[in-house]
Amino acid sequence: MMLKNGSQMADRHEKFSSIGKDLTDDIFAKKTYKTSREISSIIVHCSFSPQFRGDDAYSIDKWHQNRFKTGIGYHYVVLEDGTIQKGRWADYSGAHAKGFNAHSLGICRIGGMGKDGEALRDATNEQINSIRKLTHLLVELYDLSITDVKAHNELPHVNKSCPLMNMNLIRNIV
Repeated sequence: MMLKNGSQMADRHEKFSSIGKDLTDDIFAKKTYKTSREISSIIVHCSFSPQFRGDDAYSIDKWHQNRFKTGIGYHYVVLEDGTIQKGRWADYSGAHAKGFNAHSLGICRIGGMGKDGEALRDATNEQINSIRKLTHLLVELYDLSITDVKAHNELPHVNKSCPLMNMNLIRNIV
């Protein structure tokens, strides 16, 4: 929705410009943008949609516009083939983890839903590798600890199975 003076449209453009941009090469080369926001955690999610349906950052942006009247709440989206796409600009608080958005970055992997709508631990090796590289780069960039990388379901008062993956693989604990 746009206000008469166009200000909401300008805000939408700024927050959500370049959604879907492929950041994979930059992340793997250890290059990324650092926001001036104070970041104290990185939170990993899943889209809770079927793998290989073609969902991506654009899909999530549409879902969030329809459901929440904003846009994509995650800062990064990881596709099944390991491609890392840009979501919301890191300069803006996310909309992915109630009570944690102001000081976190949100990463969402595509997947997590089986054929009958049940929760499914279906992260691909490519997703795990890309999320590991991304989180380790962000940990270094924001001077965090690997323990600051959290699964959505590890947060207090969250009653979800998201991100439906072994976070020890991301944290390189196993």
